[in-house]
Amino acid sequence: MLSKSEKEIISQLYAKGYNYSEIYNMDKGISCKKETLKKHIQRNLQDLKEEHLKNRQIKKDIRKALNETNLKFIGTKELIKWNRQSYITDEKGNLIFDETRGAIP
Repeated sequence: MLSKSEKEIISQLYAKGYNYSEIYNMDKGISCKKETLKKHIQRNLQDLKEEHLKNRQIKKDIRKALNETNLKFIGTKELIKWNRQSYITDEKGNLIFDETRGAIP
């Protein structure tokens, strides 16, 4: 059962463009099952669906524009290849940025 404050938090986050799994994974004081959250959104927040979809599309466009801008001049693979001296490998072979060499790219 959701309390009144939990319902308000869920409705605010849903209106901002977050879906039920993203809301569930946030640490916002919501103590319910994932399916309970999904059903609450389906049954009670249909009036916010247009606003939710609009804000979801805005978030998607922002994320896409930032990713395109970041990869416009140099890709991730090329960045690591050109700055190989700035990375160290751990025992599993994963690359880890060596912070003693400067700021994280």
